[in-house]
Amino acid sequence: MISRVASVAVYVRDQHSALDFYTRVLGFEVVSVEGGRAELEPAGGSTSIVLLTGERADSWPGAVYSCADIVATYESLRASGVQFAEPPTRHRGGVMTTFTDVDGNAFVLSETGTRQRVTRPLDGGYALAVVRFGRELIDRDFHRDIRIAMIASDAGLSPFQFIRLFKRTYGETPGQYLKRARMERAQCLLRYSRIAVAQIGHRVGYRSPGTFSDRFRKLVGLSPSEYRRKYYVELSGSWAPWYFAAMWARRSALSEPSATSSPRSSDTTGR
Repeated sequence: MISRVASVAVYVRDQHSALDFYTRVLGFEVVSVEGGRAELEPAGGSTSIVLLTGERADSWPGAVYSCADIVATYESLRASGVQFAEPPTRHRGGVMTTFTDVDGNAFVLSETGTRQRVTRPLDGGYALAVVRFGRELIDRDFHRDIRIAMIASDAGLSPFQFIRLFKRTYGETPGQYLKRARMERAQCLLRYSRIAVAQIGHRVGYRSPGTFSDRFRKLVGLSPSEYRRKYYVELSGSWAPWYFAAMWARRSALSEPSATSSPRSSDTTGR
């Protein structure tokens, strides 16, 4: 069965072929199908999976497919044409391997009772999918109380392994990326809005105005108030609200770096 805290969203190109794979090969049952969205659940119930028709760059939905007998399941799925990265292998987290569905979405296959965490180095496309999954969570929830350990757990990794993979891919640790994401959004709000500085700090994830001001000054070189006085841009007319400019600036700033790029933040804190 698929194991995760909530329903797992998996993007597929063709709903018909994906449904055939998940029902015939993996044994899921169809709960509902509405347009490009199909809800499925394992034969025994428990956590559901949602198939969404459309394109998505990431191929790591953050899911684990667990079974009672991993060797028998591996042989059965392999006979059905499922592509595996390797035979089931024992790691510190238990016996596991990885496989992909018809659209290249990667899953971890583990035996029931195994700690559902990959504790060995990952390479290639699968590793990139894992760190993209984590980066997407940071981009989406940067304003929340994010814990790197929780992101790593969702990605099926130990915190140390996730941090190492993330830094190798993006040139900075997840903690540095999170701080930069928050500060870049704060800069946009300071430049293009009249929102109070304390409220901006809260909106980007800092409960304490003092902590927000200290972190901002450390990364940018100016206090939030000084930055606003120096760079504030007056936007007039209903055709150019401040949040469009903020969205544009955020998208430009977060273009994906190469695997060999250097860290863009001088902060060396990893968490």
